[in-house]
Amino acid sequence: MQGFLDTIVSAGASMRTAKRNCENISKANGGCQSFDASGLDKSSAGVSSDDGNLNYDQWDVFSGTMKATSELQLNWRNFTGF
Repeated sequence: MQGFLDTIVSAGASMRTAKRNCENISKANGGCQSFDASGLDKSSAGVSSDDGNLNYDQWDVFSGTMKATSELQLNWRNFTGF
């Protein structure tokens, strides 16, 4: 009997590379305004609508993954199992 085992391990990460842009944050969450917005309703966006911008600074890792894949092949006489 003969056998072969092949294993691949990989890892990856996602990080924010850009700085926060206050123009992408709603007024209700403290975003800046490039115009006079004094008459706008502060509740025009949801409270959690800016979590992606507010929770992560530049170079923060926001996702990571690691995986392993193995393959086993067995050979015996004229039979092969994979």
